[in-house]
Amino acid sequence: MSATADPVTGWFERHPERLEWELAQFVEARDMPAVQRMGLQDGRHPDHLVIVTQLPFGDEVLDIEVAYPFEFPEEGPTIYGKTVLDRHQNPAGNFCWAEDHDRDWWPGMSAAEIVDRRIRTLLADSALGPGAVEEAEADMPEPVTGHLTFSPGVVVVMDPYFRPDLPGNAGSGEIELVGRSGRFLLMRAIGLGKTRATATEVCELYFQNQRAIKGHWISITGAVGPEVFTPKAILERVRSALPQVPAGLAQMIKKNHLAQADCWVGLTFMEEGPSRGELRRNWVFAQIRLNNKNQGSSPSLLRAQALTKDERARRIPELTGLDGASVVVAGAGSLGAPLVLELAKAGVGQIDVIDNDFVDVNNSVRHPLSPGYAGGYKALSVGRAAQEANPFIRVLPHTLSVGAGPVEAQQVADLVNAADVVVDTTGSSAVARILQRECSEAHTPMVVAGLTAGSFGGEVLVCEPGGPCFDCFAQAQGAGTIPEPPAAPAGPGVTPIGCSHPAFSGAGFDATALAARAARTVVQATGRSAYPPAGFNWAVVNFRHDPEVQTGTLARHPGCWRHS
Repeated sequence: MSATADPVTGWFERHPERLEWELAQFVEARDMPAVQRMGLQDGRHPDHLVIVTQLPFGDEVLDIEVAYPFEFPEEGPTIYGKTVLDRHQNPAGNFCWAEDHDRDWWPGMSAAEIVDRRIRTLLADSALGPGAVEEAEADMPEPVTGHLTFSPGVVVVMDPYFRPDLPGNAGSGEIELVGRSGRFLLMRAIGLGKTRATATEVCELYFQNQRAIKGHWISITGAVGPEVFTPKAILERVRSALPQVPAGLAQMIKKNHLAQADCWVGLTFMEEGPSRGELRRNWVFAQIRLNNKNQGSSPSLLRAQALTKDERARRIPELTGLDGASVVVAGAGSLGAPLVLELAKAGVGQIDVIDNDFVDVNNSVRHPLSPGYAGGYKALSVGRAAQEANPFIRVLPHTLSVGAGPVEAQQVADLVNAADVVVDTTGSSAVARILQRECSEAHTPMVVAGLTAGSFGGEVLVCEPGGPCFDCFAQAQGAGTIPEPPAAPAGPGVTPIGCSHPAFSGAGFDATALAARAARTVVQATGRSAYPPAGFNWAVVNFRHDPEVQTGTLARHPGCWRHS
């Protein structure tokens, strides 16, 4: 027998005492009018309780509508009024009263407090002029695109099409998009410069075998507001700047007996950002549609997103300079693969990946690659995923086995000599020692990272030129001066079908956690960025018990064979 759940009610029905308090905060505490109703005056938010109050603005008295969300008071209110401000109010009428809603609202506040303190001040400053508004506002831009409503999807735009000083600023021309289903790449805009070779690589990475679409661009000069991007305004601009577009669509409709035809148009303009008072270029893409009665519409707007090195660097300022680094990673397994991906996202300029093993379909329990990569070389597959993560770097896979013979030895020596840092994630002491020897001869720093059985723990070691080596670390652990990470108890291993070697076991989140720590260590070891140094050269991680991490500084072991 099933019970019917009670219908979910609004906050004002569940907590009528809160509604009574909210009304009192307007009327009694602040001597402001308060009339309640359901929904805004224009019909929006019909299920939201709204309190209407009033505030002066110049010679006017404005109706202020406070819309309380369903999850009030955990979620803060939205406040609307007649659109009277150039800044901090969007075309829909809602006021930008908070720099960060999650930080600036808490459930113990009343909406009346926000209206009386924030909206009243905003209106008063706006009446005094731009200087008063600027003095009180946060150092955040207010781009026009923040006020537009976009359809789902994106047009990826690369250099040089985000440069503020594009040629042909007052003109128009042709564009070519590649993609489908609302996801496109701007391959070229004729007359606005040529994309670099990276655009072709990006097309191959993300838009392979997708169709090319011809369209047009229009450059808009001067101040740009939301009214520029209404369907009517866009159609008028297209008819004025590109009369051949509606003419061509009409001809296509007539020739092919179509009900309608469409064409993509890219509008490029300057708007505020990335900081307040600065200007940067942006794009909006519109699909212009004409029917067989010569009636036009612009049914959808797509936002542009900048895929550029500068935009990536702006989001990771501490890592600026890593594009000049070169890192060799031996091992592309459960530890090496996520490490490579993190280094790629961080912006390491060149990553060489060494691994001659293949991806097992069940590696996906912990490996970042999906079962769809099964059967491929790990080096090639991880290299592909890392290149997709950052198209502005070089990821070079090497399907070789360290220590296999003289040819492989020369390849490894060449890679080590060209690297800023070498990383061993193979879990093989022999490989670690071979790489240590090559790094010592080349005076190249080396990072050793390894997981224990079952991913119970792990360790990260930094071997600087002339300093302690992998064997110094092993001897220190043997002597008990450095702790050993925990390991799973001995037992039968996981043996894949057709394989005589037990597979590694353990949770992916443990492998990924150690990979993140190792990636941080590698970035620090390159010395190519402002990321702060660690202050220690070894870390032992325990994923089962506290303390989770122990660190220290190791010196050369007096009895180590490598230094004797």
